[in-house]
Amino acid sequence: AHIHEVTIKHKLPENLNPKRIDRVLYFSGDEYFYRMDKYKSKVKPETYKLFDYVIPYLDKRMAKLYDSTPYLIHGDFNPYNIRLHRNSIKLLDFEDACLGYDIHDISILLFHYQLDDKFELYKKAFYNGYRSIRNIDIDEDVVKMLMMARRVNFMNYILAISDDVEKYLDVNTKRVLECLKEIHGPEFNLD
Repeated sequence: AHIHEVTIKHKLPENLNPKRIDRVLYFSGDEYFYRMDKYKSKVKPETYKLFDYVIPYLDKRMAKLYDSTPYLIHGDFNPYNIRLHRNSIKLLDFEDACLGYDIHDISILLFHYQLDDKFELYKKAFYNGYRSIRNIDIDEDVVKMLMMARRVNFMNYILAISDDVEKYLDVNTKRVLECLKEIHGPEFNLD
């Protein structure tokens, strides 16, 4: 929350143009790996259809978040980039800093806990701590959308870094479909 309190007020130099988390594949050099011939054999038809549906669906919604002026955020606010040092929380690894909103960093952190049995407890504790410094409304639908986008981003990216992706893609295809059914209703399918 402290970092957002500072960066929301800070005007970046005109010549600095950081990336934005305004689409699923937002990193420089990100490609639609699932469409590339060398990776297609790793992607089952259902997952391929899911990518083709969910990436444009999420891109459209993520772009709408940028209706107001974005500010510098951490961009990879995950548990591995947080350290306790002399009774103070320190953030590490700012190489993914980008223009966005507090909701991006919050969603990235929560993404890493969402499968834990104590997720709701962790989320509540985090929200309470964050709001003790920066009192904001947190739109749960946006948090869920951004967590889904991160999952889809990882599903695409794993194709380029691993040969053993079948189980990961199967499990996460099901998870993304469950999220879409929450949004569109239980009858949702990709056909």
